[in-house]
Amino acid sequence: MMIDVVKDDTGLEVRADQQRLQESILQNYSIWKFLVEDLRCLVLLNLSRNKQLTDASLKSITGLTQLVSLNLSTSQVTSEGLPHLKPLKKLKSLRLESIKVTANDIKQLQEFDFQMW
Repeated sequence: MMIDVVKDDTGLEVRADQQRLQESILQNYSIWKFLVEDLRCLVLLNLSRNKQLTDASLKSITGLTQLVSLNLSTSQVTSEGLPHLKPLKKLKSLRLESIKVTANDIKQLQEFDFQMW
């Protein structure tokens, strides 16, 4: 088993068996941006309360094709970033509390075939 240790700018250590990790709650985006390439097995990802998470950040998430649940609540994501989620074919749950989306945006997300709450 390979364990990686990553320190963020506050000195917090993150340890993960990156080949087997399936669930992650990352509330420090500076850690997330370094790990995204190695976390292809994730099925649940909670990125809520990440003020550094933007529409551009969502481009890196498109490679996480095993994601079933994604939480983007209370981030800087807007309706402009949501199309980046379309390649996530296994996504069944998307949480978007306290982000800048309109009723029309929510309507368009229904085409993506996942459950929102």
